[in-house]
Amino acid sequence: MVYESRYPGNHKGECQYLMIDCPHSDCEERALRKDMPAHEVACPHRIVDCHLACPAQYAAKDEAAHLQVCPKVVVACPRSCGQDHERGKLPDHEGECTATIGCPTRTQKAHLAEHEEHCHAQAALAREAADELDAARDEVAALKKQLADMQKAAGAAPSASPVPLSDAASPPDAAGIEAAEDLFRRATSASPDDVKDGIDGNIKADLDQLGGEDDPNEEDAAGNDVAAPQHAHDLDNAADLVEGAASNDNLSDVPLPPRRRGKRMAPLHVEDDEDDLAPAQRRRLAVEEELTDEE
Repeated sequence: MVYESRYPGNHKGECQYLMIDCPHSDCEERALRKDMPAHEVACPHRIVDCHLACPAQYAAKDEAAHLQVCPKVVVACPRSCGQDHERGKLPDHEGECTATIGCPTRTQKAHLAEHEEHCHAQAALAREAADELDAARDEVAALKKQLADMQKAAGAAPSASPVPLSDAASPPDAAGIEAAEDLFRRATSASPDDVKDGIDGNIKADLDQLGGEDDPNEEDAAGNDVAAPQHAHDLDNAADLVEGAASNDNLSDVPLPPRRRGKRMAPLHVEDDEDDLAPAQRRRLAVEEELTDEE
């Protein structure tokens, strides 16, 4: 009673905010009554007429499929005569198409009926062959399109390419390793006489460089400090390389080459216990003591 007094008449059938179904068949959309007119105009299931004056009616979503069979659509002659006709008029055109296979045979009237019957049979076979050829062309075109789509999809996929060698990270201390290998190679290839007489200046220069000859000015400024850990490590490696070269070439009995004038290493002053020295420093101290005894 309250509802009827507040909303007189058939309000439920006129309420603009009531959800209703689309009136077109096969459409499952629901909308407010006030929004349904806009939906009906754009509904894909609405029935429309062919815009080419074809008597057929179809759902708006099926327009593309209808145009494939619409008799009003203008198409080219399947015989490739160069003329265009409506699809519905192609049967009439085929009877007079200049591209249709004709018969140039001349015969007597008495045999004309028999010849025409045979000629029509041949024309039918030719027409059937032409239709099969057109179908084969369409199939080839479809396969080409499918292949192009597959190649395009394959080209868009990311491919795992190897990292260029130029972009690869260099191994640590590559220059130092190469220099040590070159020094070892030249030391092992030197003859005993070269090592005994001190002729191989390249090897001695490398040893002097790795030995870290101190400049007198730097020696005074540094206060005869011990070598840095990295310097001691390089000196130790150089000594191991020379010992390996001597053992490989049976040079264990060959004395070291005489020291060049002005190239004597600065004396090593040790204030701490000798056990605290690095291996290279202990070896250098032993060499200095041996040289002192000889003098």
